[in-house]
Amino acid sequence: INARTDTIYLLGYEGGTVSVVDGGHQTVRIREAGKHAWGLTLNEATGTLYATRIETAEVAELEDGSSEAATLATGAIPCAIAVNSKADILYVANYGDNTVTVIDARSGEAKVTVRAGDHPKAIAFDPNRNLVYVANTSGDSVTVIDAEKNAVLATLPAGKSPYALAVVPGSSRLYVANETDDKSSTVVDLSAIRKQAP
Repeated sequence: INARTDTIYLLGYEGGTVSVVDGGHQTVRIREAGKHAWGLTLNEATGTLYATRIETAEVAELEDGSSEAATLATGAIPCAIAVNSKADILYVANYGDNTVTVIDARSGEAKVTVRAGDHPKAIAFDPNRNLVYVANTSGDSVTVIDAEKNAVLATLPAGKSPYALAVVPGSSRLYVANETDDKSSTVVDLSAIRKQAP
């Protein structure tokens, strides 16, 4: 959702399309994202939408007003993506090779590849702490990456098969959804990882 422009983006996996819903006018237009598009994120600062394509190991870059999608290379089976809107940096979780690709969206080039845990399936950026969190589905853990140094700071325990996560900016908690655990979610305390930026 882009709250600033009252726009909602819905990704269709099978058809590889994104439905762009104008909340004010109640209209829908379709954008092509490519076959087997999986993860979706929006840079609200630039209005650019990004979708991962798991079969072709790339990210489709859908600029507002452009009909053709540019592509950015990633690791194997990129299934989730997050963005640092201020720095225009993308973080792509690659399920197939247990890595995170860090991409400079301005140049379209990968800056570095960071090792994550087993089968990373979800990713989130924390602007207050300048950290990236990665849910490792087969590792029952969350990898914490320092976004300034592009290095792993910690590996934290999660529930069984964590597959989604969310961080509330300004809080000290990370919420992790677990696929095969008795507890459907885990709350991770982030206060010991890094203090929030003032």
